Amino acid sequence: MLSIMQVDGLDVNKGVSYYGGDFDTYFKLLEGICREGKEKVNKTKSSLVADDLSQFTYCIHSVKNSCLMVGADGLSKSAEILEKAGGKNDAGYVMENIETFLNDYESLLFNINEALSDEKLKKNEATTDIAIIKDYLVKFKTALTELNMSEILLISENLKHVKCEPETDKIIKDILHMRQTGDYNKSLSLADELIIKLNNQ
Repeated sequence: MLSIMQVDGLDVNKGVSYYGGDFDTYFKLLEGICREGKEKVNKTKSSLVADDLSQFTYCIHSVKNSCLMVGADGLSKSAEILEKAGGKNDAGYVMENIETFLNDYESLLFNINEALSDEKLKKNEATTDIAIIKDYLVKFKTALTELNMSEILLISENLKHVKCEPETDKIIKDILHMRQTGDYNKSLSLADELIIKLNNQ
């Protein structure tokens, strides 16, 4: 689970609450909004260039909803006002306010993307609990002894993402390499040695 991040214009606590406190779901939604945000901006601008207020209203409605879903209430309310103006064919209000709105929206997308990058870095730098590593190794040994290939592949994938001190990381890499080359005995031996090493820490 990632930590609470700070983003100007975004109420992260409120956004997370919409998804039952599930941080991972919320952050995945933020990633999706960042991916789609530029396209939304371009479509909104294109609708204005084409003098198509109906299409503009549709585009800004989408932006409004995406902002609301993640806790960017200020921008969502601004988008709602623009949406209503578009629905009333009030081109004057739209043209007077859209540039500021889109600049603010793009700034939000940029800030979210930067914050997500920082959170991923923190997550990648975090070390795996030793008890979890030992549990993986015990299950790996059992699966390898029983030649349970589906379990071997699943646990191997988990072990690939383990983060510990360099020596332990290297041993895990060797364990997985020996398994891939078919030297199961060596892989089991290294797993035993690592379990002993971890027990002594």
